[in-house]
Amino acid sequence: MKKDLYYRYSASLTILWLTAAFLFFTIAGCKKDKSDGQSPVITIHLPVGGNSFNYNDDIPISATVTDETSLEFIRVQIVNEQNQTFLSQTEYTNSGTQKEIAISFAHDDLYLTSGIYYIKITARDKDNESIAFREIQLIEVPLQLKRVYLIRGNNFNTQVDTLTNDGIAAFINLPFGYQNGAINSRNNLLLANNDDRLHILNAQTLEQQTSYHYNTSTTLNSTYDSYTQSVFTGTIDGYIFETDRNGINSTYAYLPQQKILNLLVTENYIFADVQNMSQTMRSIFVYKKNTRTIIQSAQIYFDLKELIYLGNEDKILAVGNESGEGVLKYYNRTTNFFNEIFTFYNHSVMHDAWPTASNQFIISQGDGLISYAYNLDMLSVGLSLQPTQLVYEKITGLNFAINENGVYVLNTNATSQLNFYPSVNCKDVLLLYNK
Repeated sequence: MKKDLYYRYSASLTILWLTAAFLFFTIAGCKKDKSDGQSPVITIHLPVGGNSFNYNDDIPISATVTDETSLEFIRVQIVNEQNQTFLSQTEYTNSGTQKEIAISFAHDDLYLTSGIYYIKITARDKDNESIAFREIQLIEVPLQLKRVYLIRGNNFNTQVDTLTNDGIAAFINLPFGYQNGAINSRNNLLLANNDDRLHILNAQTLEQQTSYHYNTSTTLNSTYDSYTQSVFTGTIDGYIFETDRNGINSTYAYLPQQKILNLLVTENYIFADVQNMSQTMRSIFVYKKNTRTIIQSAQIYFDLKELIYLGNEDKILAVGNESGEGVLKYYNRTTNFFNEIFTFYNHSVMHDAWPTASNQFIISQGDGLISYAYNLDMLSVGLSLQPTQLVYEKITGLNFAINENGVYVLNTNATSQLNFYPSVNCKDVLLLYNK
């Protein structure tokens, strides 16, 4: 009897303990599963939707963020439609149940493009996140031409002048010769190659910042890459050098026994027109720009004068001569082959070519300066000049053409001469912009 009572008492205790444990874990589980079901509330007061802001404007941001429990994190930023952040951002943590935001961001990005942007505010409590947007418009800085440099001189010194409506104004004399060069307006650098040395100057004052000695005899060309803000230089004995946006110079590639006659730089590739030092073979080499590796090459069986990018990296225009007349060919990168073009309108001998206005290029031919559209329709036959250099100015649409007599200022299609600067020993025209 006692034994039976003992077992019943023991079983009761066990049931009571299990019931208590079940109730404890059930209650605890209920407490754990009970989440904050309300998200933070974001109210943006300023700026007013659709407001526009110019360069150097302050963008006022005023907002109220509340939560019934606690605001653990708040971020304020300006984004575009791809959710990329611009200008600035601010973050707050552990802000209690209410946060009043009153800040301003400066529109100080010289290179921001005009368009629709958004004030984006993100707020989180322990379990929830809220996001609020306010649309605004940011206006880019207008492109401005700050200076037109005329480079003149010989192998020992370089005279840099500026071109104005009133004529040629002396600017500075540099104690070295000038072979070729380029301006990086975005990073305020002017690069001047003198045979085996690269001089890097402040683009506004022309004070020399540094110089590099090339292990080569002569540089043949310099090309500014607007995608990376680097300048690529080709040499007579196979080197391709890269000078980055900070003025740091490095060897990009080396092709033994080759002359780098011309470089065309696109977003993803570098097309190098090279000639064997024996002058028996000429080729085009295609580099994958980010890996610095040659991905293909093709022999050139005609007198190539220039490569021009027409907006398609798989179809590069080759300008040259064959059998005594001018030819245009497409270098098809996918097939690695040159395809001749028959649907253009002037087959006189071609001397050189330059990209100019949007979807246009100009060829110096036997009949004069010929302006073409990218679809190879001939726009016009221009003046009977054969310049050694032609530089297109993208704001005014003017062309600066150089020959042994001086600098000619031409209209967009090179059909009329607007100005002339008589001079000698002209080497180049370099354009300095505000960005």
